Amino acid sequence: MKKVIRIICVILVMILLVFFALIGFLTADEYNPEDVESLAIEGSTDNKIEKEREITLLTWNLGYGALGDNADFFMDGGKHVYTADKDRVKA
Repeated sequence: MKKVIRIICVILVMILLVFFALIGFLTADEYNPEDVESLAIEGSTDNKIEKEREITLLTWNLGYGALGDNADFFMDGGKHVYTADKDRVKA
Protein backbone atom coordinates (compact mmCIF):
# COMPACT_ATOMS: atom_id res chain seq x y z
CA MET A 1 0.00 0.00 0.00
CA LYS A 2 2.85 2.41 0.84
CA LYS A 3 4.39 1.73 -2.57
CA VAL A 4 1.15 2.68 -4.37
CA ILE A 5 0.83 5.90 -2.37
CA ARG A 6 4.48 6.74 -3.09
CA ILE A 7 3.96 6.17 -6.84
CA ILE A 8 0.84 8.37 -6.83
CA CYS A 9 2.74 11.11 -4.97
CA VAL A 10 5.64 10.95 -7.44
CA ILE A 11 3.22 11.20 -10.38
CA LEU A 12 1.46 14.19 -8.79
CA VAL A 13 4.77 15.94 -8.11
CA MET A 14 5.85 15.34 -11.71
CA ILE A 15 2.57 16.76 -13.02
CA LEU A 16 2.99 19.84 -10.81
CA LEU A 17 6.59 20.31 -11.95
CA VAL A 18 5.57 20.13 -15.60
CA PHE A 19 2.70 22.54 -14.98
CA PHE A 20 4.90 25.11 -13.23
CA ALA A 21 7.61 24.72 -15.85
CA LEU A 22 5.02 25.44 -18.55
CA ILE A 23 3.70 28.49 -16.70
CA GLY A 24 7.27 29.72 -16.19
CA PHE A 25 8.11 29.26 -19.87
CA LEU A 26 4.95 31.01 -21.05
CA THR A 27 5.62 33.91 -18.68
CA ALA A 28 9.27 34.28 -19.72
CA ASP A 29 8.46 33.87 -23.42
CA GLU A 30 5.59 36.37 -23.55
CA TYR A 31 6.34 39.15 -26.03
CA ASN A 32 6.27 42.64 -24.54
CA PRO A 33 7.05 45.19 -27.25
CA GLU A 34 8.92 48.40 -26.58
CA ASP A 35 7.13 51.74 -26.97
CA VAL A 36 9.10 52.28 -30.20
CA GLU A 37 10.23 49.30 -32.30
CA SER A 38 12.83 49.31 -35.09
CA LEU A 39 12.11 47.45 -38.30
CA ALA A 40 14.52 46.00 -40.82
CA ILE A 41 13.55 46.68 -44.42
CA GLU A 42 13.79 43.63 -46.66
CA GLY A 43 13.49 43.37 -50.42
CA SER A 44 13.85 46.11 -52.99
CA THR A 45 11.69 48.40 -55.07
CA ASP A 46 12.09 51.27 -57.52
CA ASN A 47 10.04 53.53 -55.24
CA LYS A 48 12.37 55.25 -52.82
CA ILE A 49 11.46 57.21 -49.70
CA GLU A 50 13.80 59.93 -48.53
CA LYS A 51 15.42 59.15 -45.20
CA GLU A 52 14.05 62.22 -43.40
CA ARG A 53 10.52 61.94 -44.83
CA GLU A 54 7.87 61.07 -42.27
CA ILE A 55 5.41 58.32 -43.13
CA THR A 56 2.26 57.29 -41.32
CA LEU A 57 0.91 53.76 -40.88
CA LEU A 58 -2.52 52.77 -39.70
CA THR A 59 -3.25 49.38 -38.20
CA TRP A 60 -6.54 48.00 -37.06
CA ASN A 61 -6.55 45.54 -34.17
CA LEU A 62 -9.76 43.56 -34.45
CA GLY A 63 -9.37 42.38 -30.86
CA TYR A 64 -10.26 38.75 -31.51
CA GLY A 65 -13.41 39.98 -33.21
CA ALA A 66 -15.18 40.87 -29.97
CA LEU A 67 -13.08 43.10 -27.73
CA GLY A 68 -14.73 46.39 -26.92
CA ASP A 69 -14.47 49.15 -24.37
CA ASN A 70 -15.58 46.75 -21.61
CA ALA A 71 -13.14 43.92 -22.45
CA ASP A 72 -11.61 41.89 -19.64
CA PHE A 73 -9.72 39.21 -21.59
CA PHE A 74 -7.05 37.22 -19.67
CA MET A 75 -4.38 37.67 -22.39
CA ASP A 76 -4.67 41.43 -21.87
CA GLY A 77 -4.41 41.26 -18.09
CA GLY A 78 -8.09 40.57 -17.40
CA LYS A 79 -9.79 37.63 -15.74
CA HIS A 80 -12.16 36.18 -18.36
CA VAL A 81 -11.48 33.53 -20.99
CA TYR A 82 -14.21 34.68 -23.35
CA THR A 83 -14.05 38.25 -24.61
CA ALA A 84 -17.77 38.93 -24.85
CA ASP A 85 -21.12 37.26 -25.10
CA LYS A 86 -23.04 36.84 -28.37
CA ASP A 87 -25.11 40.03 -27.95
CA ARG A 88 -22.00 42.14 -27.28
CA VAL A 89 -20.31 40.77 -30.44
CA LYS A 90 -23.38 41.57 -32.52
CA ALA A 91 -23.55 45.10 -31.09
